[in-house]
Amino acid sequence: MRSASVFALADDLSGAAEIAAVLMSSSRPARIALSGPPYLFAAPVVVADLDSRYRAGAGELVGKALRHAGDRRVFIKIDSLLRGNVATTTAAALTSAPTGSTAASAPTGSTPGSAPTGPTPAFVPAAHLPDPPLVVLAPALPSAGRVVVGGVPYIGGVPLRETRAWHAEGRPAPASVAEVLDGVPSVLVPLATIRAARATLARVLSETAGRVAVCDAETDADLDAIVTAALTADPHTRFIGAGGLAAALGRTLDTHRTLPAACGASPAACGASPAACGASPAIHQASPAIYQAPSAIHRAPPLMHRASSAGRRVGSGDRALLVVVGTAEPGAAEQARLLLSRGAHPVTLDAATDLDAARRAHTVHRLREALTMAVAVLTIGGQGPPDLSAALAEIVRTALTGHDPAPDLVLTGGETARRVLDALEVRELTPVGQIHHGAVHSHTPQGRSVVTRPGSFGERDSLLRIAAHLRPDHCTLEERPK
Repeated sequence: MRSASVFALADDLSGAAEIAAVLMSSSRPARIALSGPPYLFAAPVVVADLDSRYRAGAGELVGKALRHAGDRRVFIKIDSLLRGNVATTTAAALTSAPTGSTAASAPTGSTPGSAPTGPTPAFVPAAHLPDPPLVVLAPALPSAGRVVVGGVPYIGGVPLRETRAWHAEGRPAPASVAEVLDGVPSVLVPLATIRAARATLARVLSETAGRVAVCDAETDADLDAIVTAALTADPHTRFIGAGGLAAALGRTLDTHRTLPAACGASPAACGASPAACGASPAIHQASPAIYQAPSAIHRAPPLMHRASSAGRRVGSGDRALLVVVGTAEPGAAEQARLLLSRGAHPVTLDAATDLDAARRAHTVHRLREALTMAVAVLTIGGQGPPDLSAALAEIVRTALTGHDPAPDLVLTGGETARRVLDALEVRELTPVGQIHHGAVHSHTPQGRSVVTRPGSFGERDSLLRIAAHLRPDHCTLEERPK
């Protein structure tokens, strides 16, 4: 039996934290690497943020990182909305020599029309690799209403191409997963096959080796079936997907100690989920997709808070809490407004003026003043420059220099989170759990709390719940009387 440890790659920091939280368990702790290779952590789950969503050479980064997987299972995180370097990332997973092989990784080239940017590894015929890897791509995230049926991605029942999810991408959303792959050899595995008996699905997946198995999925049970069957077909399967598939892998590692090649026994006898053994997904009771760590750490804050307003000043030795909303998602702005309505202190920067070098000192002064309050919220208004995240990170770094104790951080948007932590020279994180789906609470080596969250995630009260979790003495989930 192979080790239950996992080596995961992510294309942005919030995604890295998201999958670390669902892959880890009470017996399988995780570490997030913001630098490397090499990756020297001994934790059972190691997640490397390659910071590669829109980065040229993403395929090369993935290929180099895979050489450090050892005997661990491999998971590669992509955006559930299929943004970023999906084609180059998938090609690298398909063509890089399997872990432990003496063969060199495939040479790189370019594929006309590939999007976004970055070279696409040249395809090596399966016979030229010592053991063609089984690569399974399942980007569905059912908890967010993001599913794939017939190879077509949907959000809330609407085809991705007909939504505004790609409004900031500067080009139309893809009509299918195959279109995103842009010529990477693939085979569609339809929903009917996903919901067939595990032996049938395992056989179908095994026949795709050397190509990418693009899997439909509507439910977490579908994702459970995909993972179980794939590991039955090939214990060295390389999984590519979003948080939903990562959570399914985590559940499978918790449940399955052995994976028999055929499943004629009952689920109780073989340890498989009912969906993996061919039962109807409708009756499959999946385990929670979100890892529930010890209640002392992760218990939701009480609805009625027990202290004074969020706007009170921090005392000597207390840590301030800085919330940085660095995403253009409209929902994030509404989340910030709700948190501010509970007394958090606002710092709104005008992207057209406050980021300029001439006003940088004034902007830093405003932020330092805000950090004397218990909870400060930094937001950006207006159309920002291309290097908005980097400019924002430098302002945060300067404002926090010399601040003792160092404030805890809430960072929305993967790029913003990574730029801020890079500026603060944070090179690793230890995740402790999720406050809500996608909002991952981690610690730095120095003990500072950092919560990361994708910009498109969370209900209207997301930031309020995060702040109340970190500062229960200052924040309330219930509106105070006028």
